[in-house]
Amino acid sequence: MKNEIKDLASRAKTELVNTINFVVGTLRMQGLTKKVIALALIAFIS
Repeated sequence: MKNEIKDLASRAKTELVNTINFVVGTLRMQGLTKKVIALALIAFIS
């Protein structure tokens, strides 16, 4: 049971990382990465 939970957790983590990498890669292709990072930082700080 514990192994199943660990497996699910690591799978979810991998999915999340893949999704983030995909989004960042897509934005980078469009040259929006810096704007998005700046906006994210502003949103995070405020």
